[in-house]
Parts: sequence; structure tokens; C-alpha cells
Amino acid sequence: MAPGESVYVISVDEAWSDLRHHLDWTRGEGTLVFIATESRVQAEDLRQRAALWAQRTDEPWMRAPADDSTALWLRRHLPQPGILWVELWDDTVRLAALHVLNEVRIRFARPGGGCLVLCGPVRLLEEAAHEAADLWSIRSFAHAVGSVVPTRAETVPERIEAPPSSDGGYRSVWRVTLFDEMRDERAAAVLRDVDQARALLSSDLVYARRFLDGSKNADSELAQVLFGLVRAEIGGLLDDVVAVEVNLSSTLKHMADFPSDFRVQVADAALGVGERFGVYDAAAAAAEESLGIRRGLVDVLDTPESRRDLSMSLDNVGRVAEARGDWGAAGRSYEESLGIRRGLVDVLGTPGSRRDLSMSLNNVGRVAEARGDWGAAGRAYEESLGIRRGLVDVLDTPESRRDLSMSLDNVGRVAEARGDWGAAGRAYEESLGIRRGLVDVLDTPESRRDLSMSLNNVGRVAEARGDWGAAGRAYEESLGIRRGLVDVLDTPESRRDLSMSLNNVGRVAEARGDWGAAGRAYEESLGIRRGLVDVLDTPESRRDLSMSLDNVGRVAEARGDWGAAGRSYEESLGIRRGLVDVLGTPGSRRDLSMSLNNVGRVAEAGDDWNLAEQIYDEAFGTFRDLANSLGTPESLHDLAISLSNLARVVELSDVERAEALRAGHDHLVKILDGIASET
Repeated sequence: MAPGESVYVISVDEAWSDLRHHLDWTRGEGTLVFIATESRVQAEDLRQRAALWAQRTDEPWMRAPADDSTALWLRRHLPQPGILWVELWDDTVRLAALHVLNEVRIRFARPGGGCLVLCGPVRLLEEAAHEAADLWSIRSFAHAVGSVVPTRAETVPERIEAPPSSDGGYRSVWRVTLFDEMRDERAAAVLRDVDQARALLSSDLVYARRFLDGSKNADSELAQVLFGLVRAEIGGLLDDVVAVEVNLSSTLKHMADFPSDFRVQVADAALGVGERFGVYDAAAAAAEESLGIRRGLVDVLDTPESRRDLSMSLDNVGRVAEARGDWGAAGRSYEESLGIRRGLVDVLGTPGSRRDLSMSLNNVGRVAEARGDWGAAGRAYEESLGIRRGLVDVLDTPESRRDLSMSLDNVGRVAEARGDWGAAGRAYEESLGIRRGLVDVLDTPESRRDLSMSLNNVGRVAEARGDWGAAGRAYEESLGIRRGLVDVLDTPESRRDLSMSLNNVGRVAEARGDWGAAGRAYEESLGIRRGLVDVLDTPESRRDLSMSLDNVGRVAEARGDWGAAGRSYEESLGIRRGLVDVLGTPGSRRDLSMSLNNVGRVAEAGDDWNLAEQIYDEAFGTFRDLANSLGTPESLHDLAISLSNLARVVELSDVERAEALRAGHDHLVKILDGIASET
């Protein structure tokens, strides 16, 4: 090290936190980082995190060879974009590499370079200062990774009470129970450390992490499991999804030798943390771990309770698959769970078993809905609705009334998809009445969110009927509720809800010709959704982003700014092509075709008729396939618009085809008019 300079000794988590922030802020810049570790295990941990970050951010990743060729390789290949990871454990290799790097240091500053990370034993820092002094002077930062003790106070407090829940801060809610054979003084000490760290999650994340790092109990297997859960929460609260994934993976790995009843609790806790912070790969691993354990317990016990637990694990697996856009896997899990629950109703017939069955029916209906199978979705939702009306008659609890409101929303949504706005409106209004009553009784964040959803549903029906005044009032009330929920919760879910309300308010302003208000609402929503993609990067979050880009593009189009409109529409189109590749659902294909229409309209405005025809033709093919397979009013309406677009651009080159396209459009309009008169 440089004379008189000290290097702060930190934990792996702290070192990664600093490296992550550095990578986030210096993309495309040539930078140099030194990391010295006590062991190769620590280095491997950091390397895995950096590689995972690169994968999630689509940044290039490369690891230099760690042998006698290292120095020559560096001389030939620098600079490299993204992350170049270099481990220097061998004394001879390390010195040769440092000498070469000192010679070619000027290359780091070239545009397009990336972050060069030099990792090795503790003496790496001192050797770099003496053998490559010029290199040391241009480093971005240097860390020594080792054992860490708490630094906020002289001693660790015996007990830190969790802040009251009313403060709106984060609350760690997972629970595990130690069985008799696991209880001893060391286990009790671990639990005390966990409680103290969790109490700090809403107030001092850095100290919570250092508290765990400095624990005398950190090397026990139980600590590896439970500390991993807390460290994952810390990572999530710091918006570090890599730390969440790495720590949850570590938790699952270290719990292998514990009793099955304990392992299933830990797996469920890891699932909850993974879902809470949108880390679905880790959540999926936890859900599968829990499912495997519970299948084994059914094989051994085969009790109603064990079969119910299995159905819950299947629901968890399905829910994570759903979040990842894997509707096939979700459907298989939900169908298996549904079969188990029908059997339990036959055996037990209790209100609890009937409620479980209604939940399974809703899950199956939601998968059918995502696939565009409105018939199957409607049947599942109607059966669930009947069960829940019966449960309200028997129980009349807040929970049973909330369940009923959710089933009404599901039935309303199917009616909406079929163009039956009367049935949709009746279902949504009944649900709204229930939820206003629940807010009066409960006034919880959940009940207020439910009310905001009902207001949006009612607003959407009013919008479809052209009653923009009623729609605006419903949407504004919902927006106010959701701004309040973001202030209290600030979760990805609450921020997504807020973005949806902003879009609704923007749409009403757009209908009224108030493009200024519409633009402000859409831009605020777009900012929120870009942030959610950065954190979650799920199919849902990317679809949301594409919708906001469409909204912003539409405002630009109305203002005659075709350049800005084209940029928004093209970005949306790129996202949607990717989603079709991943999902392939009717909904994703419709979204893609809508984006094609938007891009085609910009080409048309620019008199690029060949491009417009090409794009409209691609959209027409998809809309035709969807209309043939679905036959819904929405799909027929989409096809009619597509026919009109294509006819307009081909008229100059192929009058006969244009006339045939218009005839097809007119035929569809008559069909849609007939459907409208019937409903």
C-alpha cells in the first residue's frame, strides 16, 4: 500500500455493495478496482456476484486466464468492455501481471472500456503499491475483505427492539420454529442475533449487515441458514437483487442437513423474500425445494393436512412460474393443486377446504385468461364465485367478503373481455360496494389497495361507455389512494399500482384533449416503470414499460412530434418482440401487433409507404390468426383496424387488394354491430 495509507477491512457483502454501485455508475468507462481477500472462497463469492450482475444487466463479462499466460493475455486484450475479472493468486503470475498492467495503464481510459477487477491475496495491495506504483495511483478503489466487527458502537447491545409497525418501515415477517433436537445455547445465540439484525432493517441497514458480519456465531450451520435470509432482505432493501439471489441460494444450500419440517419452513421463508424483492430465480428454487419436501411427507403421512400443504406448495410453484411468464408450468401446478383440493372438499367439506378450492379455481382461471381461453376462465371463475357467495352466507367475515369481491372482479373481467359491459359493470359495482365497507371496518393498506382496484374497474366500464366524467372521478380517487400507499409501503407492487393509476388519469385527460395533463401523467408512469424493470426485469414489468412507451409516443404523435413518437414506439416494439419470444401467448402477440401498428403509422406519416405496408402486413397476419383462434369481440375489432390500415397504404400500388381489404373490414364491422346490439 501507499505509505501511510490504510485500507478498510470489510465483509463480502459490503465489498460487493461498493463494487455494484461502482459498476452501475461507470458503465462504458475504463476503471480499475483492487480487491484483496482472506480466502479464495471469498473471491469466488464476489466473482459469482459480479458475473450474475453482468448477466442481469447484459454487460459483457470475461475472466482472464489465471496461469503463466495471464500477463501476455492482458497485454493483448486490454481494454475490454463490461467486466474483466483477473485473479492473481500465484506469486510469479501476480508480479508479472502487475508489471504489464503498469505499462499499459493508459489503455484503461480509452472510451468503451470496462471495469478491470484485480483480485488476490491480502499482499496484492502492498505489492501493487511497490511493484506497480503508477497503477495504484489510478485505481478507482481498493478493498480488503475479511472478518468484520460492528463499528457503530463500542459494544453490541444485548437487545434491540423492533420499531413499531406504525412507522411504515420494512417489517421482516418470515418465521421459523426450531424443534427440540435443534435447541441448544449456540442456537439460542443465533436466534438472538437474527432478532437484533431484523429489528434494524427499518432503520439502519449498514449496521444490520455489519452486526451479522461481526457475530461470534456466524460460522454455525444454523447461522448460515438464518443469516442468509436476513442478508437477502438487506440486499433487497438496498435494491441489490444479486445480493438477494446469492444469499437465498446460500440459505438453501446450507439447510440440507436439517430436519424436513425445518427445511420446509426455511424454503417458504426464502420464497417469500425472493417474491418480495422480485428475485424469481431464487424464489423458484425455494418453491421447488418446499414442493419436494412436501411430496415426501405425503408419501409418508398421506393425511388431509399433508395433502393441503402439498397443494399450497404447488400453488407457490405456479405463482412463481406465473411471475416469470411460464404459463405452461403455472397451469400444470395449479391443475394438480385443484385436483387435490377437490378431493379434500369431498373428504372434509369444511369452510376452509371450500375456500382453498375457490382459490385453486381462480388460479386455473387466471392461466386460462392469460392464454385467451375466456370460456375456460369464465367457467372456473363462476364456480369460484358460487363457492364464495355460499361462504359469505355461512361466515360473513371480512376475509370471506374480500374473497367474494375478488371473484366478482374475475367474473367482471371475463364479461369485459367478451364485450358485455352491462355484466361487467354489475360485477364491478357489487365488488366496489363490498370494498368500501371493508375499508370502513379495516382501513389496512390491503383494503385500501383493493378499493383502488375496484375504482379502476368501475372507471374502465365508464370509459368504455364514453362517460369520461365518471371515469375521471373513479381514476382520480384511485390515484390518491395509491400515492398514499407508495408513501407508506414503497414496494414494487405499490409503485406499479401507482403507474397504472397515472396511466388511467392520463387516458382520461387524453380523451378530453388535455395533452399537457396526459403527457405529465404518462411521463411520471414511464419513469416508475423504467425503475421497476431495473429492479425486477420480469415479463410483466417489461410489458408495463412497453405500454408506457406507447402512451408517451401517442402524446408526441398528437403534438406532431413524429421523431419522439417513433423513438418511443420503436423501443416498445423491441420489448414486445422479446416478450413474444419468451411468452408466445395471445396477449403478447396482440401487444406486438399493436406496436407494429404504431410504428407503421409513423412510417406512414413520413411517407415511407413501403415500410408502412411491410409493417402493417406483419400486424395483419397476427391479428388474423388471433381472430381465428379466439373469436372474441376484441380480436375481431383489432382485425378490422388492421384491415383498414393495410388497405390505406396498399391503395396506391394495388387497388384491387385495397378493395378486398376494405370489404373484409366492412364485414367485420357488421358482425361487431350485431354483437353490440345483443349485449
